[in-house]
Amino acid sequence: MRVPLDADSAEIVVKGKVTAAAPGTLRLVIRGKKGGQSAWVIRPFEPVPHRKTEVVIKDSDFQPISDWLEE
Repeated sequence: MRVPLDADSAEIVVKGKVTAAAPGTLRLVIRGKKGGQSAWVIRPFEPVPHRKTEVVIKDSDFQPISDWLEE
């Protein structure tokens, strides 16, 4: 899903088999730009059926892809 860079928030609806995934198996992966280079946020994501799950991502959370590859 693409979210405009000037968006304050985005709603993502998770349906179907994804809501029944085992704990610790889902990740929220967001690609953006920081300093003119690709930057990423990778966070655990635990949706709960019929409940709103809120995840706050800040600009400072984005890291260059090289940081993720070196781990």
